[in-house]
Amino acid sequence: MSRKIQLRYGETLLEATCLVETGAPGSGATRTWDAWEFAPAETRVGTLACLGKGRFTTETAEKGDLRLTRETFRPEDGPARLAVRLLLTNLGPDDLEVATLSPLVVGEEGARLGAAPAGEWVFLRQPRHKNDMPAAFRLGDETPGVWDGVRGTPETGGVPRGAGETGFPTRFVGSEMMLLRAPEAALFLGFFPLDRQLVQGVVGLTPDRRRLAGIRLDCHCDGQLLAPGKTLVSQWVLIDLDPDAFAAIERYTELLNDVHPGAREREKARKRPPTVWCSWYYYGDGCAQWEAEANLDALRKRPLPIDVIQIDECWDQEWGDWYPNIRWPDLPGFARAIREAGYQPGIWTCPFLADIRSTVRYHHPEWLLHRRNGESVIFPMGTQRSFVLDPTHPEVLVFLEELYHRLTHEWGFTYHKLDFTRAIGEPDVLFYDRTKNRAEAYRAAFEAIRRGIGPDAYLNVCGGFYGPLVGLADAQRTGSDVRSEWPDPPPGQEGEGYGPFTIKQNTLRFWMNRLWDNDPDALMVRRRAEAYRGEVLSLGRMNDDEALTSALNQYLGGGLVCFTENLAEVDDDRLLLLRHCAPSIGEAAIPRDALRGVRFPALFDTRVTPAAPGLAPWHTLSVVNWHSEARSYRVALDEEILGHFATEHPAFMASAFRGEWARVVRPGEVLEIGPIRAHACEVVKIQPLPSDGPCLVWTDGHFSMGGTEVIAWEPYAGGVRLQVKWLWPTPLTLRVAPAPGKRFASARADGLAEIRLEGPLASRWLDLPYA
Repeated sequence: MSRKIQLRYGETLLEATCLVETGAPGSGATRTWDAWEFAPAETRVGTLACLGKGRFTTETAEKGDLRLTRETFRPEDGPARLAVRLLLTNLGPDDLEVATLSPLVVGEEGARLGAAPAGEWVFLRQPRHKNDMPAAFRLGDETPGVWDGVRGTPETGGVPRGAGETGFPTRFVGSEMMLLRAPEAALFLGFFPLDRQLVQGVVGLTPDRRRLAGIRLDCHCDGQLLAPGKTLVSQWVLIDLDPDAFAAIERYTELLNDVHPGAREREKARKRPPTVWCSWYYYGDGCAQWEAEANLDALRKRPLPIDVIQIDECWDQEWGDWYPNIRWPDLPGFARAIREAGYQPGIWTCPFLADIRSTVRYHHPEWLLHRRNGESVIFPMGTQRSFVLDPTHPEVLVFLEELYHRLTHEWGFTYHKLDFTRAIGEPDVLFYDRTKNRAEAYRAAFEAIRRGIGPDAYLNVCGGFYGPLVGLADAQRTGSDVRSEWPDPPPGQEGEGYGPFTIKQNTLRFWMNRLWDNDPDALMVRRRAEAYRGEVLSLGRMNDDEALTSALNQYLGGGLVCFTENLAEVDDDRLLLLRHCAPSIGEAAIPRDALRGVRFPALFDTRVTPAAPGLAPWHTLSVVNWHSEARSYRVALDEEILGHFATEHPAFMASAFRGEWARVVRPGEVLEIGPIRAHACEVVKIQPLPSDGPCLVWTDGHFSMGGTEVIAWEPYAGGVRLQVKWLWPTPLTLRVAPAPGKRFASARADGLAEIRLEGPLASRWLDLPYA
């Protein structure tokens, strides 16, 4: 057997070996190389990215024409973390196909989280594709939520569908990172960097679903060729045993930004995430230029504080050719009109697809991607079938760079939504460049696209692979396509809560918002019972509470805000729900109760860094009622719900978004929130209570309650001056508490000053003097 690596922290233990698979994946001709006999280890002191200083240990073994080096790194800052990777060298005379490098292989009972058996561990699953379902559930449960851990939703949204399975699953697959948690212990596993191979983590249970069968973390090399004398390096696997699971996740995102080229620079240069109008979820692929122009005219007549007007699928002749169809007689002219109206022009493409009728398919058959059996890769989408371009062909990279240079610098589109990019990621593809794997091919394609659009254009990737684009993408979609309706629970599932799975996808991918702007897809809040022009996307079937919760989803994502409406017809009360979530505050909410194993997390903690420099950061606690009847929630203001913020201050001011109450609370105090109506939500602002100054208690504008509306806050001995920016065409109300022992000259009976302003306001200074 291979010498095991071991990591122990308190009652948590992990022991693991490693393995290599050679040959072509899926061919039936792969060979597994395990039980490596490593020579005595060599050690040295060094640093590894933001893990800091520590000790590297190198072990080497040989089998046949292979040399395997296992390298581990133990940081000095504590015993709870370790990183491991593999280096495979071809010692033979011929090219070698490499299928998989597995730096971490845990056998049966090779991991222990306290005394809890594996069937009681909560597993936080983070799968590879946007349509797959991230989930948090107890591995051994026999509830519908367990199936979310192995399923996904259709491309067009809806609810997860099974395939006639019986019993309950015993094998669960994740991607970039995964977390296992017991009551007093946690095991975090994550790959870094993420641009060398596509990755996979597998957790297995024994048939009785109580004990651990094994854990395996794989780097997929996809049968890429390794030349004689060359070495292939896996990605590192980080093991973190910190029982504070959310702290481990945050450290991991910092590590990813640290190790990816350009990621830290893009992070520092990131601006406020944009607010985007998108054509798709009303007009579909039949949108014509005159319809988009009608929406732009509506914005000219009544401007809204949005940033981007994005034309979705509808404008092109054929996928792959990328020239306008007859419904778009002057696409560059419309981009100019958008800019002249004060907005940023955006456009949709699917860069790797070539429709079977496209010119590029016929003129450049050598550009098309093939499977190992020689057949062309065909990507199905609805009734449409497309060929796929091979991004390892050098001429394809030139094509991509030139295409996006034209769209950006000649036509004027500086916001790009790229769709169906996972098309190049079929597991049995045979690339033109046999030395590349799927992750390397995918990143190379996007590097060409980034060269074409330039460093300043906005790149939003939809339906691709997450990890390889750290440092390249400005945004990535977090879930399947949305629908303007609240799904009904299947028979027998009425009692556990149920809702749009796209909200679950968005909120459980919260950690990604530190790598790019999360894209929750479009908010649709219209009331429409009859389809426009037969397009079912135009329907709007949510009640008022469901519409508000859908707007809250945009806030919880913390990334860009997107919406689709026919601006000439949507009701004002629904359209102006946008004022609660736009502009984005740029911070994703943490689903604090997810690690309890609930199917739909209901408690979301958002850290708000206000626009006004004079205001200290605060938190909002959002509560969603997924049930079909009104419910109240008892929430303790402790570290489980608010993190370390709960213990950093002796007292807080808590305020309900609906304006029904505001009061002083203490750390650990239990709040009774509700009753909240079915499918409705509440947001509570929790901020440090100033010991000697005034307090911005509440606004009825943004969900952050002052994070974006108040842009200056200047207390002085005789009161407070504040500057308000409110660009929405609707009133705004604010409430302010005086400093302890003071009273405002214009105070209500409860001592708060209340100000009501008419919008829109570019800027207004207010002075609230004490009596």
